[in-house]
Amino acid sequence: MLPEDVGILANKGFLIYPDIETLPKESWIREMSEVNQIRSLMLVGLKNEGNLIGILAFVKLYETFDWPESSQNLVGLAVDIISQGILRARNEINLKNKEKALKEYYSEIKSDLQLAKLTQDAWIMQAFPKYDTLQFHSFFVPIGDIGGDLILYNVPKSDFIDILYGDISV
Repeated sequence: MLPEDVGILANKGFLIYPDIETLPKESWIREMSEVNQIRSLMLVGLKNEGNLIGILAFVKLYETFDWPESSQNLVGLAVDIISQGILRARNEINLKNKEKALKEYYSEIKSDLQLAKLTQDAWIMQAFPKYDTLQFHSFFVPIGDIGGDLILYNVPKSDFIDILYGDISV
């Protein structure tokens, strides 16, 4: 098919060959048609917003045929319906692929949040040194999947304790 034929299909929508024998002998359309005993051919462009997405062929075997305008109109309507079906199927496939990618991303986020929670739980001290006159207890429940709290201690002297408490909020 010549580039100008593709342009005609994309714009006008139809290429009509009432008699294949009028095409040049070196034409691949004529060669393919003769092998399949096609004598008359109507090619119709499947389009999406002016872009050619496929070609549908209607043929008449063994004899020439003048494709009347009423046939062209009916075929044009059928091709529009077929094009919409193809586009809808393509959009559904794209949507399912994006849904799958979104689910994978969500799963990765959940995994990262679980790792962050484990890391945070490790930063929250549970066991503090024992003192005769003082007791420490630690209790932590984050509001969401993870919180922004940090509790650490250090005992620089036997009668002294440093406590670090941090809260990160965004």
